[in-house]
Amino acid sequence: MSSQDYEEKRDYFRMQIRAAMTFTLDGQSLTHHAQSADLSAGGLAMCSDHAPQVGQSIHIHMPSANKNIAALDAHGKVMRVMPHPEQTDHYLISVALTHME
Repeated sequence: MSSQDYEEKRDYFRMQIRAAMTFTLDGQSLTHHAQSADLSAGGLAMCSDHAPQVGQSIHIHMPSANKNIAALDAHGKVMRVMPHPEQTDHYLISVALTHME
């Protein structure tokens, strides 16, 4: 299966969104910083200098730049973690969203 075939089988349209965000991992109190890459109704891709473990539960907070629009607060599961091809010591992280707050 080519990557184009895979992309066409996504359940939701993905929007490229570049925004500062934070995340915490279940069972941990440390907050990590990240930069979002894209967002859909079912998932999120982000870049961070912290590499969570695949399968970990995660809480994501993306503040809104507009006071009339609520921040994004969501829970999910880490599905993939890969070294960033262009930023040393950073990782591309894919998250499947399970529910929003």
